[in-house]
Amino acid sequence: AHSPASAERHARELSALRLSVDTLATSLEAKDRALILSSARAERQAAEARRVDEAVASLRSELESVRGLLRRAEEERDESRSSEAALVARVVSEKESMVEQVSEATAMCEGLRGELEATKERMRELEEEVRVLREGGG
Repeated sequence: AHSPASAERHARELSALRLSVDTLATSLEAKDRALILSSARAERQAAEARRVDEAVASLRSELESVRGLLRRAEEERDESRSSEAALVARVVSEKESMVEQVSEATAMCEGLRGELEATKERMRELEEEVRVLREGGG
């Protein structure tokens, strides 16, 4: 029924198909591993962003407290100009330092948000590649 040439051709085609399936399976496993790593990285970045947000909120609260001290110092200036000047200078210095800390924390938070968005985009790309590989192989 089948010639030896036909049987050999079928055997080559079957071998090529097996190799293609193995290659797709290996690629899919690599994409799945990359997706898992990317997801873990995104979770770590999100946790760090939350910690930075909490630090920013704390610094803002401290800033408001310092502003309250400044307002009280201004109300008491009639009592003692010389002591008030020293207090205001100290409070202003603390305020400037806290404003700088809030600015640094905010910049850090924005940087982490950017990294998180880039990681999420890469995850979407990997998910799409995995989907395509699954559809093509399935």
